[in-house]
Amino acid sequence: IQSQTRQLMIDGIFKGGSLELPANPEKAIQATTAWGDFLPNSILTVLAVLIIVAAMPMYLRLAPVINNCMIRRKANTDLEHSMSLARQRNLCALLYVLPFCLVADRFRLFNPGFWTNIPEMWSSLATLGVFLIFCLLRALFFFMLRPPVHQEAADTIHHLPYNFFIRLTSIMLATVGISTLLPLSEAVVRSVLLWETAVFFLLSIIRTSYFLSQHCSGLATISYLCALEILPAAVLVACPILF
Repeated sequence: IQSQTRQLMIDGIFKGGSLELPANPEKAIQATTAWGDFLPNSILTVLAVLIIVAAMPMYLRLAPVINNCMIRRKANTDLEHSMSLARQRNLCALLYVLPFCLVADRFRLFNPGFWTNIPEMWSSLATLGVFLIFCLLRALFFFMLRPPVHQEAADTIHHLPYNFFIRLTSIMLATVGISTLLPLSEAVVRSVLLWETAVFFLLSIIRTSYFLSQHCSGLATISYLCALEILPAAVLVACPILF
């Protein structure tokens, strides 16, 4: 009787046990795969680091000029008037596209519902594709709705956000670097990056509106600002909401 009672007690203790780990070893490995463990992400990260190192001298030369563009309205025209500086600024913005997209993908800054249908292995390339689509939309809207100003002023309006994009990307990279040294959760880092993006986008809108107001009426400034800057961004923001 005592042995039966002891057996019943043991069965009662372990009856509610459940298997928490995946039964399939392959699934267990996949469940612990980090973002950097995917081969495309590793290759793109190495490429991004090489790009940042190669672009660093160019960025250091442009940094004082970009600072002036954020503070002084005329500095944007002066930058566009210098073909050498304008060309370097455009190239630097182009080189920073990949690092920006990798940070955005790593911390899921763009994370619509349909993103679950994209394999994690190709998520970074998909983020890069979305950003390029945004750039194409912005260029298309500018081509169709270009303000009636002379060529240099039009180029200044079109390229002015590049200055803020370069500075934003450099600050985001610094934020990610600092986060590796501090005990910050991924959610906190993601929130900081989103706020940085929002602030620099707002500053870009304000600076562009100031420049447009020098050439257009108040109503025309608002119309061009909505068509050239806000509408492409709205399309990008609407994707996570609608899908």
